[in-house]
Amino acid sequence: MISNTDGIDQHFVNLIHYRRILMNLIHGGGFSTFAWGVNLGMDLFANYSYYVFGDLFNLFSLLSTRANLENVYELLIFVRIYFIGLAFIAFAKYNKLNDNASILGGIIY
Repeated sequence: MISNTDGIDQHFVNLIHYRRILMNLIHGGGFSTFAWGVNLGMDLFANYSYYVFGDLFNLFSLLSTRANLENVYELLIFVRIYFIGLAFIAFAKYNKLNDNASILGGIIY
């Protein structure tokens, strides 16, 4: 599931760094808002606001080891797609759409 383009070069690398920051915070370390290893020293908030901040599914990376993080990343892709489908079904029910159409729309979405 990790392709040679955006997945491995951007999203997975940022997930690794994000996990490292969270683990450092959990173990009592500080939080630096600047790092040369991410976007050539760009502000971490600007970078992570696109890739990892606000995505609650990325917190599951704390439950795995660094060696197993690739498998967790791949699993999270499917989990996100599943929850997007559920959110679409909830949206369709809120708008009182046909049940069959909303389920089909959730699967297609």
